[in-house]
Amino acid sequence: AYENYAVDAFAVNAVNYILKPITEENLNKTVERLLKYYVPQQDLLQQKNRNKILSLGSFRVYGSDEGKAIKWPTSKVKELFACLLCEKEKELDKWQLCDILWPDAAPEKASHSLHSAMNRMKGALKDAGFEMTVQYNNGRYRMDMPDYFWDAEELTSYLKRNPVVTRANVLRFEKMLELCQGELFETEDYLWAEGLRENIKKQCREAHSGIADYYMTCKNYHQAERHLQRLIDADLGDEEAAVRLMELYFLTGNKVKLVQGYKRLDEYLKNELHIDPKESTKARYQEFIANMQKPSK
Repeated sequence: AYENYAVDAFAVNAVNYILKPITEENLNKTVERLLKYYVPQQDLLQQKNRNKILSLGSFRVYGSDEGKAIKWPTSKVKELFACLLCEKEKELDKWQLCDILWPDAAPEKASHSLHSAMNRMKGALKDAGFEMTVQYNNGRYRMDMPDYFWDAEELTSYLKRNPVVTRANVLRFEKMLELCQGELFETEDYLWAEGLRENIKKQCREAHSGIADYYMTCKNYHQAERHLQRLIDADLGDEEAAVRLMELYFLTGNKVKLVQGYKRLDEYLKNELHIDPKESTKARYQEFIANMQKPSK
């Protein structure tokens, strides 16, 4: 009913602003804009029905039978596939693989075990209809996959190509982060993957942070809160995320949640890490509380 609210509407990504009296022409224009921006997206996990690899959380591999994960002959065979996967299309030295998988075995024994595991791996993948080839040349192995879906690669490639969250890609960012059902190879004890695991965690945190910043700018505080809370759930000692969440509660006038958030941070740092919050964190909290208690004019 009031045109002066139009600016606020577009600040939170409205596709149109309709004034009374509402006309069919205005409604049609709005529907056209909605259809332009709305691109229905199938669940990324369901887009690929063959050669699907899920590693963010539990580690599962699917061949031609999408509903049935491959059953590996041994845990070492499964780990060998994971090693080759993380270095796919690159050559891995035979002795490097031996050192990763059988660090305590004698060289001859480790070499024999690798040869056996490689054959069993290829057999398990072939039986499942998983398309791949393993090349061996001058003591080095390389795995090639012509057509596949790997959740970790899908996620990290997208985040690398899209460093900034915008109106045009924010929904896609949200959808991509749904791939992250846990840490890389979370159900496996792969110490050699720790560096890659931490790198993916870092990228996901940066993505959640970027989405939160975008929603804060749009004053979409509900969505911003959701992503800031994800950051804190992943790291209870993240003071930067905690301060940003306190700022959100300050802007929305939610003193109860503001105080609760600071108390949780304070208790965690003192009880678990035996440190106090940073002086800058304390100062920001006191600033929020003081300004919330000022009488409105």
